[in-house]
Amino acid sequence: MELTRQMIRDNFDAADQRNGENYYRLGRVQQYAESETPDGIHAECVVEGNRRYHVRLLLRTDGLELACDCPRFRNKKSCKHLVAAML
Repeated sequence: MELTRQMIRDNFDAADQRNGENYYRLGRVQQYAESETPDGIHAECVVEGNRRYHVRLLLRTDGLELACDCPRFRNKKSCKHLVAAML
């Protein structure tokens, strides 16, 4: 399984998609590391926003597990940092 644009459309609202794509284009995704684990593909990175946010993704055959330490993710379970990392 691999990340697709459809996954982004399915999991994030238009504002997060637009802002995340802008962050990606501006090169704000840093320290990206990816590894294959028994659970799936695990990726971590730092995304520069108002401060440095740590993003974690786990792509499993049965779905996607996402985490970011920004306030928006804590409140909404969605953010532009995740979109940027997924791109």
